[in-house]
Amino acid sequence: MVLKYRKSFTVTHKGDIKCLMLNSSGRLLASTSTDKRVIIWNSTTGVALHFCQGNAPCHALSWTGQDNALHCGFEDGFLISLTANDDLQQLEGEGVLAHKSSVTLMTAHKHDLYLATGSKTEVRIWIRDKPASQQMGTWKYSSNPPEDGFPRGQEVIVTSLHWLYNTGSTTVIVSYRHHGIVCWNIMEGHYNWVMSFPGAIDYASLSPNEHFIATSSSRRGYNIYHIGSNAPIPQAISGSPGEPSYPILFAHEGMALLGRNHKGKWALWDVKSG
Repeated sequence: MVLKYRKSFTVTHKGDIKCLMLNSSGRLLASTSTDKRVIIWNSTTGVALHFCQGNAPCHALSWTGQDNALHCGFEDGFLISLTANDDLQQLEGEGVLAHKSSVTLMTAHKHDLYLATGSKTEVRIWIRDKPASQQMGTWKYSSNPPEDGFPRGQEVIVTSLHWLYNTGSTTVIVSYRHHGIVCWNIMEGHYNWVMSFPGAIDYASLSPNEHFIATSSSRRGYNIYHIGSNAPIPQAISGSPGEPSYPILFAHEGMALLGRNHKGKWALWDVKSG
């Protein structure tokens, strides 16, 4: 079956687009830009419903399981949580200084229990404290993964964060540019497994069924691995070895992989046939 797409609407900002994120229902689209604004759109009509003006550009977005809760990571290290009321007429926000440098990665737990944030060299886990008297509650810093097992000589750089639910609700997959991929049990404070690779990992994407993880590297192009295995699965997906790497994303329930091909165009590959 040939997949066809049609243009819905054009997102407009006064600067370069930095991040886009649909909520779980696909009804709302959040966008960020160098103009320091976070805008929430109706993804069907293209109407801007809300905007938040930050003190710095926002580089990371994540919706929680609640369709009206959006979390934003800013260049100045702040984490801002935005919550709209039921009729989307009013937007409320609360924030915390999450990192000393720019928040570049973020993923919210699907049950709104935890939030993982990344800032180049570090990962932090936040726990949502929701007293009965408060609608939003506050994020409280919990922990960060151990680095004592990492080889010395390479700078620690975080490139992706994913919650792994198949092995329990408190495990996070973290990919590093020079230190492979680790599965971290945040409650017990240790790694369940570690995947090591030659060369760098610039981007990574977890399949919806959590069986596979795809990596993007300027040295190796695109590869897909079984979770916990260092051997790539046989497939004919062609990245661009030796060229700059680009973000990748599993799509269509994990049946397709979105990436940039050797001709410089974005493409959807069938994961099984390539």
